[in-house]
Amino acid sequence: MKTILLSLLLLPACAAGPAVFVQRPESPLVWPGGDQPVRISMEFSYRGLVDTDRDPGFWSQVGQWVIGQEDRALAAPYGMVTSADGETLFVADPGRGVVHRISLYSGEHRYLTGLEDKPFRSPVGVTSLPSGDLVVSDSTRENLVRCDSDGEAVGLFASSVDLGRPTGLVWDAVGQRLLVLDTTGGRLLAFSAEGDLLQIAGGVGEEAGLYNHPTNLAIASDGRIFLTDSLNFRVQVLNANLEPIGEFGIAGTGPGSFAKPKGIALDSEDHVYVVDGMFDNIQVFDPEGQLLLVFGRSGNGFGEFLLPTGIFIDKQDRIFVADSGNSRFQVFQYHPIEP
Repeated sequence: MKTILLSLLLLPACAAGPAVFVQRPESPLVWPGGDQPVRISMEFSYRGLVDTDRDPGFWSQVGQWVIGQEDRALAAPYGMVTSADGETLFVADPGRGVVHRISLYSGEHRYLTGLEDKPFRSPVGVTSLPSGDLVVSDSTRENLVRCDSDGEAVGLFASSVDLGRPTGLVWDAVGQRLLVLDTTGGRLLAFSAEGDLLQIAGGVGEEAGLYNHPTNLAIASDGRIFLTDSLNFRVQVLNANLEPIGEFGIAGTGPGSFAKPKGIALDSEDHVYVVDGMFDNIQVFDPEGQLLLVFGRSGNGFGEFLLPTGIFIDKQDRIFVADSGNSRFQVFQYHPIEP
């Protein structure tokens, strides 16, 4: 584990939001805009220690003094999850081969490198168990690594099971199980919190209940499972038995269609957010697949994306989006309409 101390870069602490060093838009950036009620607002973006408008030479020297010559920034972030208290963000970064552990309040930033004898190669997904432990999917090593709540790797998870190429994973609090996608095998695997295999569903194909490079999944409040079936250009909806009960989306270039669907997440009202790495945006649907809102576009400014991948929405309806091509994550806020 390598530690990056950002104490010199902290913003003043405040109750309204994080105190980490970040970049924020100078003027409010909201969607849908105009006279309509604000549903999504841009909060901040984060790249790492490189996020500074001060003399880069000076801060480069500070960074080298703290951690040596190593880069100390995000490379190609993907999966994300926050700790139970919402104070710490874990970011799987296959481009760096690490999981970042970032305190959203103190600014401490650590690299988690996996097991000593099996360091991470391509950590793609990360989720938390009820115990507070983490599970990280390493697609290249074709394994799952269990970490304690601080991020220290403690061993392999479900090591006796053929995982294929594990990518997206999520703890299903309704079904009390860990759901893991095998992208190349088109399978959905369910495990107990202890790592016992409970069920395998799916397979490669185009029919309902079959998948072509599934990437990520999320759980609705009623237990329904929403899964990005990427090369079938759709979202499939499953019941608690991992059986298909619906789907939405088609291949296309217009709103409501998909080109490269990646991350998926649900907010507190079960709106479905789908990241499209080709469109460089996030489309928001109701649980039945009706398009409600689109935000984001191609670019490197605030609210713009380049090859976005993962998305995570916490209990506070903070929306964390992995803006992989821009080597950063951006944070947005969902605003429910008051009754």
